Amino acid sequence: PGGRVDCSQVACVALTFDDGPNSSTTLQVVNALNSQNIPATFFMLGSMAQSNPSVVATIAANPRFEIGNHSVNHPNLTTLSSAQVSSQITSATATLTRLSGRRITLFRPPYGSHNATVDAACRTSGQAVILWSVDTLDWQNRNAATTTAKAVAGAKAGSIILMHDIHPSTAAAVPGLINQLRAKGFVLVTVSELLGAPVAGRTYTQRG
Repeated sequence: PGGRVDCSQVACVALTFDDGPNSSTTLQVVNALNSQNIPATFFMLGSMAQSNPSVVATIAANPRFEIGNHSVNHPNLTTLSSAQVSSQITSATATLTRLSGRRITLFRPPYGSHNATVDAACRTSGQAVILWSVDTLDWQNRNAATTTAKAVAGAKAGSIILMHDIHPSTAAAVPGLINQLRAKGFVLVTVSELLGAPVAGRTYTQRG
């Protein structure tokens, strides 16, 4: 990931998927992306990755996919001690690195909740804090058409779109969502391609 598209010159959008991987819907998402050669960023939970190592390997085998850290087991990090926050980040990083062979440079805090303690731990671990600018609310609506409509309506050049690869409705939405975004002239990229060189400890919601 990175370096293939100049997002200062074209209208880039990053598709991101949280809370996986699992052995069913994550692979459906992967297959939908692969069928159109579309890159994406997967923010994985360490616990889910540990339970589904073959899915991690499948994602890692595609250089157009990016893997980010989403903590070990999805706590609200702002309620934890500094040591607990560090453990959530470093333990998940170790798991994801071991299973993927990738260096992990992006962190998405569960619920988007972060504070100075979380930011400092990310800076120490070499990971930028990645939030989003378009929330499809797919976890709530559980409807492919609604998820697609929210993604497409909210997308602008530089958008980071939030989805969750653990829901069947999201997997079902991906093919049509890709087609509609491309029809509007968007180039789909990873988060690192979108942002260029995200800085460890800094928070990003979109490009620009």
